[in-house]
Amino acid sequence: MKKRTIVLAAFFLTGSITFAQSSKPPATNQSAPKHEQHKNVTFTAEQQKKLEAIMADTKDKSDAIKSNESLTKEQKQQQMLLLIQSSKQQSNAVLTAEQQAQLKSQRSETIKKRNANNY
Repeated sequence: MKKRTIVLAAFFLTGSITFAQSSKPPATNQSAPKHEQHKNVTFTAEQQKKLEAIMADTKDKSDAIKSNESLTKEQKQQQMLLLIQSSKQQSNAVLTAEQQAQLKSQRSETIKKRNANNY
């Protein structure tokens, strides 16, 4: 159960803030991510910059947790869950309610498809 929770939490983290970097902003000042899960969600340049910073910080902290040999496996799992929760809160603070709803809906569909393929 813990492993599944971690996998789902990691999926949310990578799924909700993974998007392509754009070399020049679109004319509408909106940036459409290239990640398949986010094909219907656009982020402003400011949102994209903030989300990229959150993602980079989360990755650095995740790497530190994984490489910390003084922690037990359970402690690492617990710290990763806390990190993912924190990252989710930070990301949601950047996103509008509509964007959050769109991403939640898309994540649900992706999980349903993944579960259907596994069984």
